[in-house]
Amino acid sequence: MPLSRRYRLCRTLGRLLPVLLIAGCTVGPDFVRSTDALGSVVLSSRGDFSDGIQPSTGQVPSQWWMLFNDAVLGELQLRAQVSNLELQAALARIEQSRAELGITSALRFPRVGLGMDYAREAQSENGKFAALGASTSHGDFWQSGFDASWEIDLWGRVRRAREGAAATLEVALYDREAVRVALSSEVARAYLQLRGTQAQLEVARQNQIVADESPLVS
Repeated sequence: MPLSRRYRLCRTLGRLLPVLLIAGCTVGPDFVRSTDALGSVVLSSRGDFSDGIQPSTGQVPSQWWMLFNDAVLGELQLRAQVSNLELQAALARIEQSRAELGITSALRFPRVGLGMDYAREAQSENGKFAALGASTSHGDFWQSGFDASWEIDLWGRVRRAREGAAATLEVALYDREAVRVALSSEVARAYLQLRGTQAQLEVARQNQIVADESPLVS
């Protein structure tokens, strides 16, 4: 190979080597979602329950308790959703995660700063500069500054930070839904138990009335 051609080849490789090194040093590997083996499992009922009622595949409304057409239950669910502290904490975590996602997303763009300062100063009449004949009248001093910076994400740090913040927000959203479902189901369970107990008491009361009004059997 001629010397000039070999020299040009070495220069080309020297220019490409830093680019290849930077591209290969991205912080952290790409996220790979794990395989969900449970999703591929076919669930079937036991043999002695083969004729049982199959679960519905229809879409369940988010406010499923409204299917009972009970105004008291609806009011209890609304009060629980508003005043439950655990649900409020879950909502606060969502807002925090959204703020963190906004901050990490802003790191990808240039940052601009603007500052201004004002001062009013005067030389002391008893100072040495005044003794030398310097003016002691007040003076206004204005100062302003402008700066801009931009971090080039060569190593993928900002990209990985944004991916982590987005994942944290998604987790917070799922946690909020889990708390909401658990809360609504607990309120409905307690309310239906109360209604069942009231119905049993009413039946017992009616039976007592019938027993009191019926003649004694000799």
